[in-house]
Amino acid sequence: MDISVMMGDSKFNMRVGALIEHDGKYLMARSPLEECYYSVGGRVKIGETFEQAVIREVKEETGVTVKDPKLAVIHENFFDNFEGISYHEISVFFVIKADEQLLAVENGHKTNDGPDGEYLEWTPPLREDGITVYPAFLQDTDLSDGSIKHIVTRE
Repeated sequence: MDISVMMGDSKFNMRVGALIEHDGKYLMARSPLEECYYSVGGRVKIGETFEQAVIREVKEETGVTVKDPKLAVIHENFFDNFEGISYHEISVFFVIKADEQLLAVENGHKTNDGPDGEYLEWTPPLREDGITVYPAFLQDTDLSDGSIKHIVTRE
């Protein structure tokens, strides 16, 4: 069971994300219904550690079993969705080294669990104009120093 709970007219989510980077590009998910990129990942299940969840999510979406994800970002995100529901979301992001198997994931690879024909794509460099990325902090946060970042976003 996913950790996603309605509390009155608000919703709490616990999520993980995989930051799979190679040569300035990230392996991200896309929906044919939206013009944006979003991280590989999803909700944590009851009884799962964050690390177990990100390994499971990467396997579900890419078909690749990853090893040794590195904790990089704790993201507290407060936003209203398109239906007007207020969200309080805690996401834990891991940097995952793009090994040969992940580098072999081609643009257009369909995920097994995404909505509406979700597919994977290696992004153009994230600092280019016109690129919409979720989480947005990827466009201006340096993750190369190995420290764990704490980011709070209120939309």
